[in-house]
Amino acid sequence: MHNQNDTYNKEIVLTILHKFGFQNPDSPTSFKLNNLEISKWFGIQTLLSSASATSIQPKQLLINWKSSFPPFYNIPIDLKDLRGYYCRPLKDQIQYLDPSVLTDKDISARAKDLFKVVKEWDYDEFLPFIQHLIPSGKKTDSVILKFARKKRVGKNKFMVTPR
Repeated sequence: MHNQNDTYNKEIVLTILHKFGFQNPDSPTSFKLNNLEISKWFGIQTLLSSASATSIQPKQLLINWKSSFPPFYNIPIDLKDLRGYYCRPLKDQIQYLDPSVLTDKDISARAKDLFKVVKEWDYDEFLPFIQHLIPSGKKTDSVILKFARKKRVGKNKFMVTPR
C-alpha cells in the first residue's frame, strides 16, 4: 500500500475495509471481504442509476447489477438484498425508493408515505421500510394491522394495503 498510489491513503483504505469487510480477531491487520455488503452497495448504486427516474424490469436490473461488478469479482446477487430500497409501481417493474426521504416520525406516517407511492405492497418488501420503527417486544403484524390490512394472495404470500 505504501508508495503505490498516493490517491489512496491509509485512512481511506481502512474505512473501506471496515465498511465492507470483517476484521480478523486474531490479526487486526487482516480483513475478509463481506460479499453481501459489497453486493448490496453495488445493487443500491445500480438501482439508483437504473431505476431512479423510471421503473425497470427486475430481470434487467439484475443484469445491470451483475455487470456493475469488476469482471474478476463473481458473487451471487439476489433482489431480496435490496429490500428497503425499491418499490413496485407496477407488478413487473421496480423503482428506486430512497428510504431517507420518507417520514421517520412514526409507523403511521411512514405507512401513509409508502401507500402514496404504491397502493399495494408485497409484505416482505414493505417490512424493511418500517421494521426499525416497530418497538421491541411488539409483534410486527399487530403493529401493521393498526394502520394497514394484510391479505393473503397465495400459500405463503401476503400483501399490505391501506385501511
